[in-house]
Amino acid sequence: MEHYDVVVYKTAEADIQGIINYISTGLLEPKTAYNTTKRFREEILSLSNMPERYDLLADKHLASSGIQACFSGNYLIF
Repeated sequence: MEHYDVVVYKTAEADIQGIINYISTGLLEPKTAYNTTKRFREEILSLSNMPERYDLLADKHLASSGIQACFSGNYLIF
């Protein structure tokens, strides 16, 4: 099976960190924050196996750029 490099942009890392901080400190749910981090990481790293398994987004502009997305819990990962 072919493996691909997965690149996580700094802006995405900042978004993820903001979500985790909010869950952990804003909602006072550190265990949920940990589980969310784990789920995000697993979903993102799984893209190295089959990066095109998700559909293009319905938005025509994003779809024309080849951007795909998947859900991870209540969150949409582009």
